[in-house]
Amino acid sequence: EGVTKRLAEKNDFVIFLFTLMTSKKTFLQTATLIEDILGVKKEMIRLDEVPNLSSLVSNFDQQQLANFCRILAVTISEMDTGNDDKHTLLAKNAQQKKSLSLGPSAAEINQAALLSIPGFVERLCKLATRKVSES
Repeated sequence: EGVTKRLAEKNDFVIFLFTLMTSKKTFLQTATLIEDILGVKKEMIRLDEVPNLSSLVSNFDQQQLANFCRILAVTISEMDTGNDDKHTLLAKNAQQKKSLSLGPSAAEINQAALLSIPGFVERLCKLATRKVSES
């Protein structure tokens, strides 16, 4: 855990890890490492800073895309601040108003980066609707 936290502090290293996902030999280990690092990272990374994200994701096969979704689960959802008040409607409304004044969140930027990848949503839908019997 200590090593993971130190690696999470180095944003350029996390971005670099995405380049290792181009090789099928290192893909799964790299995806797992990125997922672990993002789990302890205090700030969310911005996918628009990943070089050649569009070509990287476009070249994933179905299995790689499925594993990449584990990373996406962290990068496109709003981070939990640990504040119990956020579960009340009034607190959520206040948070949303505050967020609007600050501009788009990292999660929103990441969502936009993914949606700008040609064919990404279609591939994601095919992945989500494939038969369970398929490998």
